[in-house]
Amino acid sequence: SYEEYNFTYGRLMDQVQDAQEDAVTSQQISDIEDATWDEVVNQVLIRQELQRRGIEVTDDEIRSAARFSPPAELRTSPAFQTEGVFDIQKYQDYISSPTIDDQVLMQLEGYYREIIPRGKLLRQVSSDVYISDAALWQDYKDRNERISVRYVPLNPSQRIADADVP
Repeated sequence: SYEEYNFTYGRLMDQVQDAQEDAVTSQQISDIEDATWDEVVNQVLIRQELQRRGIEVTDDEIRSAARFSPPAELRTSPAFQTEGVFDIQKYQDYISSPTIDDQVLMQLEGYYREIIPRGKLLRQVSSDVYISDAALWQDYKDRNERISVRYVPLNPSQRIADADVP
């Protein structure tokens, strides 16, 4: 939709602006437009594939992910650090606190409703890709094994007459 495109465009534009001090160039704007289009199309295709495969996420999966697998932005937040290392207990105390803003919880839920099904899809797609140890070993040998052959051509009929051999 137009709104989805504009939201994605704004997010990508903000990322580019935050990453540099100079103004965004017309070439960068063109690149952002292309990247936005690609991302929106990919999102639509992924949603269609999730629906086709019947991949869904349960509330229990969201709760578990929210408790034990915080988003990267929160893992690097100073509020959840102890001596420079992410402290899962501080994070869990925060999300289970009765004073937490409902908007934050809704954002976390939205994040996990988007991420978890994609992870399931990736696992389904990649689980069909399996190469046995024997096939890997054979491929390695085919690519890396080298031989060197030296030989002397020998024609026995020129060396020994047939009459001399019983």
